[in-house]
Amino acid sequence: MKNNQPVNPWYGVDSPWLQQTRQTLASLEHTLTARENATDRMVYNAWFKTDKNRRELDLYKNRILPLTKSALDVSTREYETGSIPFSQAIGSYTDWLKAKLAIAQKTKDLGISFAALETVVGTSL
Repeated sequence: MKNNQPVNPWYGVDSPWLQQTRQTLASLEHTLTARENATDRMVYNAWFKTDKNRRELDLYKNRILPLTKSALDVSTREYETGSIPFSQAIGSYTDWLKAKLAIAQKTKDLGISFAALETVVGTSL
């Protein structure tokens, strides 16, 4: 023996318990990677839903509601002058109410999706 080195330095490298430990470690690393990817997907999906609901709420509040209100005002004036029948005037009022109801629905959807995002992230945002 030179320099106090063992005769068989790699003794036990291929032992069954060591191979089993390596397989377990590789399996755990694979499981960790899969769970990290699943977490990333859950956060992405929750963020996508929240952002979509926020954009739709902004669309209804800033674009659709003013347009339906304008159409309601025009049809009300036309009904008062007798140019359109009552059914058309009430149709415009119904459209305006549907837009208001859609805003309430989108507000609810935004709250639900935001709560789901907070649940996935695990903290209050």
